[in-house]
Amino acid sequence: MRTMSVPLIVYDAEVKLSLSVSGDTVTRALNAMGYTYKRPSKTIPARAPNKKEKAARVQAMIEEVRAILFKGDTEIYALDESHFSTEPYLVRGWLKKGGHHKIETSYKRESLTFFGALNLVTWKFYWKEACVAL
Repeated sequence: MRTMSVPLIVYDAEVKLSLSVSGDTVTRALNAMGYTYKRPSKTIPARAPNKKEKAARVQAMIEEVRAILFKGDTEIYALDESHFSTEPYLVRGWLKKGGHHKIETSYKRESLTFFGALNLVTWKFYWKEACVAL
């Protein structure tokens, strides 16, 4: 699904259809055809785990960490990551009135990810840019 702004519609009408129309005319026509200007919502991919599956995975990780801690001679780090992505911010556009409008986003977005680790005893900080899997 592609959303268009009024200026883009005016431009397309002029370039592709040789029609000279104002933004107000386009706005009135879109309203008359049942369109409204609003932001679509993102959707969760079908393959994403549900809340119960995610909670179970987290609980399994917690149990694994506890087992490692009981072995002794263990260091504990606080970890975090930062993501910088080209995933689009959904702006407002002219969409048909009624219901929710969804924009599918590409799984091929460009992004950078950085990981950081803080040793909670020595306060030494480590960081690294994540490698991209091909």
